[in-house]
Amino acid sequence: MLPLILAAPESAHPAFEPLAANLPLLWYRDRVRAHALLSLLDDIDLLALNKMNRLHLHLADDQGWRIEIRKHPELTAKGAATQVGGGPGGFYTQAQYADILSYAADRFVTIVHEIDMPGHTNAALASV
Repeated sequence: MLPLILAAPESAHPAFEPLAANLPLLWYRDRVRAHALLSLLDDIDLLALNKMNRLHLHLADDQGWRIEIRKHPELTAKGAATQVGGGPGGFYTQAQYADILSYAADRFVTIVHEIDMPGHTNAALASV
């Protein structure tokens, strides 16, 4: 995805030019889906390097449940076992996810979590 470049209008006051030049670029969207932890951390580094400040993570979708819920272990026992293309799937433990959030925050990247309900429920339904 090519970043959108923010430009100050030509009539902007000179005092705002440094601010406009340092504004973070918009969104990098739609990750997880059985994404390896180290690869995800590399993606966060790339976002920060390119002044992008949002990462949208799908923690549940039709192909798999990607976050540990301790009260409902069946979600990851069954629901995380698949991925698009027939791979083995996977999920993040709560400790791993806390590390991801901390790693991103240290780089001024905000994680936007998504568990889309009632849509994208196949993994959750397969778990019950």
